[in-house]
Amino acid sequence: MSLKSELLNDIKGTLIQLKTEPKIHFTTAYIATNMSEHTDYDDYCAELKGELQLPFSVVFWGWEHIQQQASASQHTLKRHYPQFNIQTTSTEQQVVSRLQMRNRIRKDFADWLQYDAGQRKRRSRMIIHSIDDKHYPEHVLNADGQYQWFGAEIDSLKHNGLSFITDLKEIYVYPNNQWTDKLPFEGKNISIVQVAQIQTIALDDIIEYDLRGDEHYLCPHFFCRFNHKGQPFTSRYYRRLKDMRYITYEEDTRKNINE
Repeated sequence: MSLKSELLNDIKGTLIQLKTEPKIHFTTAYIATNMSEHTDYDDYCAELKGELQLPFSVVFWGWEHIQQQASASQHTLKRHYPQFNIQTTSTEQQVVSRLQMRNRIRKDFADWLQYDAGQRKRRSRMIIHSIDDKHYPEHVLNADGQYQWFGAEIDSLKHNGLSFITDLKEIYVYPNNQWTDKLPFEGKNISIVQVAQIQTIALDDIIEYDLRGDEHYLCPHFFCRFNHKGQPFTSRYYRRLKDMRYITYEEDTRKNINE
């Protein structure tokens, strides 16, 4: 029997035992192994959840993901495992990890990502957490003065990450299509446009997510690195509301109001 077959048998046996002989209450079972990750294992866990009618979620962690989780907790590693050394992830491993996260999100969030916001049957609201936050559900600012968890509406999966609508606001657009979010003191033919602010989290910064949520917010929760001035977002743009042409306003066309 191959190692892969043995692992699949072990996963099924473990889940059966957890269902029939639960000693503690839990909502998620994590299957962790030192074998490399593969989408076959994620698909198998999803199939077993339905086949065995499991009352809990099943999440598969291969060795690459375990290393990623451990490397995000340097304080814990240094305190309890001072001799533990994680090798720097190679470019090839980063690409594989990024594609695996993209494929997982594409599958697990199909009910959102395959439809425009107005056509979705499920609410678009998600909760985004910093992996360093120890105070949830209380709001405590981080060293950069930013909230360590907040709500946002999932928007779309792009080449550079997963995008969320984080605000609705008005901007002022000039005839040459430059814009500003500050009220101009003067100017002719300036249009007031209602837009959605859309910000993107890089796939490399998404550590994990929980589709079921918790007792505070029954919606998917994302756990991310907040490495960009205390926030998880790497880019931002604005999209005009109530316009099927998806007119967007990028940061590089923002007008300096002091010009």
